[in-house]
Amino acid sequence: MTVPPFLLGLAFLFWGWQAGAWVPAGALAVILESPRFIGRRFDLSAKDFSRISDFCALLFLGLIVYRYVGSAKMITRWAALPFVPLILAQVYSVTGRVDLAAIFWSYRRRLARHPEADRHLMDLRPYFFVLVLMSASAANTRSPWFYAGLFLLVGYALWPFRPKTAPIPVWIGLVLLAGLLGYGGHIYLNRLHMWVQDQATEWFADLAPKDPFKNTTAFGEVGRLQLSDRTLFRVGPEKGAFTTLLLREASYTLFRGGTWTAAGVAFTPLSPSGSDRWTLGPSREPGRSLEVFMPFPRGKGSLALPAGSSRITGLAAVRVTKSKSGSVRVEDGPGFSRFQVEYGPGDLGDEPPGPRDLTVPPETADAVNGFRDRLGLAGMNPETAMAALQKEFGSSFRYTLDLGQTDPGAQPIPDFLLNRRAGHCEHFASASVFLLRAAGIPARYATGYLATEYSRFEKRFIIRSRHAHAWVLVFDGGLWRDFDPTPAVWPDQVAERAPVWEGLADLLSWLKLQWNQFRWTEREGAAWSRYLGLALAPPFLYLAWRLRRSRKRAAVGSSVAEKAAALPPPGLDSEFYRIEAYLAQMGRPRWPSETMAEWLVRIQAPDIVPLFELHQRLRFDPLGLSPKSRADLAHAVADWLDRNRAEPA
Repeated sequence: MTVPPFLLGLAFLFWGWQAGAWVPAGALAVILESPRFIGRRFDLSAKDFSRISDFCALLFLGLIVYRYVGSAKMITRWAALPFVPLILAQVYSVTGRVDLAAIFWSYRRRLARHPEADRHLMDLRPYFFVLVLMSASAANTRSPWFYAGLFLLVGYALWPFRPKTAPIPVWIGLVLLAGLLGYGGHIYLNRLHMWVQDQATEWFADLAPKDPFKNTTAFGEVGRLQLSDRTLFRVGPEKGAFTTLLLREASYTLFRGGTWTAAGVAFTPLSPSGSDRWTLGPSREPGRSLEVFMPFPRGKGSLALPAGSSRITGLAAVRVTKSKSGSVRVEDGPGFSRFQVEYGPGDLGDEPPGPRDLTVPPETADAVNGFRDRLGLAGMNPETAMAALQKEFGSSFRYTLDLGQTDPGAQPIPDFLLNRRAGHCEHFASASVFLLRAAGIPARYATGYLATEYSRFEKRFIIRSRHAHAWVLVFDGGLWRDFDPTPAVWPDQVAERAPVWEGLADLLSWLKLQWNQFRWTEREGAAWSRYLGLALAPPFLYLAWRLRRSRKRAAVGSSVAEKAAALPPPGLDSEFYRIEAYLAQMGRPRWPSETMAEWLVRIQAPDIVPLFELHQRLRFDPLGLSPKSRADLAHAVADWLDRNRAEPA
């Protein structure tokens, strides 16, 4: 398979479209096509190719090390760029091929042991074409236009290799059918996967055992997080400053066996606007925004967003998904990202309430109904019911993380309402959800973080594990509203547990933040790009110095070499010129501006390509041909001429 340079240029433009890197993509497309117009070629030796190949391998290794925390797709996104010098060397070389010894060290060692062995040349353009398409595929979330562009590029590359006996319309129809089946298949497989996942979630949630010893499987997770001081991420207000803000990560509807589950909710991918903008819902006015500094271990994580979030800008992820319950996930992203969130009045686009939003678990129904009747919640509107719960929990209950010994047979919510009257945010939130549902008001359980610790040094809020929080979503006026029934003293009580060395830990965390921004930020003007350019300059200068030095050594030489240089160039007696002369007589001459490789492509003579490769090695390879290969070339040319002259005109 042969891929012309202009098709490689189109592939690079396709990659630039997907990766948002139009400038390097356009420059590479022009450089790849330039030899066709300027007619300039360079006589690169096998050692030159080996040095360029080694340099490209080092660049690729550097890419892997630089992206080692990120996902495989983030590495694949830039995988083609380290090998650009090698493909340019092939395109601009006289031979138009690359010696296998330049790529494989094992082949180099074999040639060192057996210098008389034949060398093998190969065309890297087909493999590089596939690599560029793979990089484009990993650059962003797929769209129908992406598949159309990919289909056209691959179809154009396969066109010269279509069966000559098959009618062209039939071949085009089969290729179109294959493309449509591939596109439709991946869509319906994805939908089938989400449906199976949805059904399995509900089935397992309904079959969850009612064992009281399982109460802490999920219930109490937020309370355990509040015992840790680890820094998770940072948020900074850009416009519309706030004092505290609830950042929701997930919401749940079903409570079984001590576990909250977001049953019946599937995640669907979002379509990006550009390379780093994601629309979550309609824009809201007046708009507010905040800046988020968040790591994504292994390129995955859930976003903690304020209610009414409508757009995310600056998140250079490959895949972002959102559920109907308002949860947003990054499934293929960088190891760290700094992005902006626009938000305003409203919710996160949660689906309307359903039967589950009014369901009270049977094991808690008696206690919840009795408490509801005592407060007179039945018949109240949502606003009044929330105020009554806020007043009751603020005056008759207390916040604590020290629950002491718990009766293994006691249900956590009835025990909280009737006996202990003390607990952490999960107790207040879960009890409020059940009480509101018992009063006929749709409610859901929400988890996330409360931004309350402002750093004057960083001028942003620090979100730690101890800021993990649970609260309630109440359906009121056609929207889901945040309702936090936990007494407001809880952040101060949690902060009292901070260790004395927290200042030093914050300094180390801030230094890590600077490193992550340097390493992962990809937006235009980021600091790392300037330093990376400086870091790449010495290797390129070293490569240029080595190439220049090798040419100086070749120019100096010995007296024998100087005499040999005065002789005619090797290979002028090649038998292949007899084939060229014969084809010229038959009306298929080579144009003065054409190289032999371009001439063979134009006249479509694949049967003489192997002979041409032997001729090129005889002409330009410093080691030339072995005696056996030289004899094979002469016999093969003679056989070809006898066979073609014998054919009737």
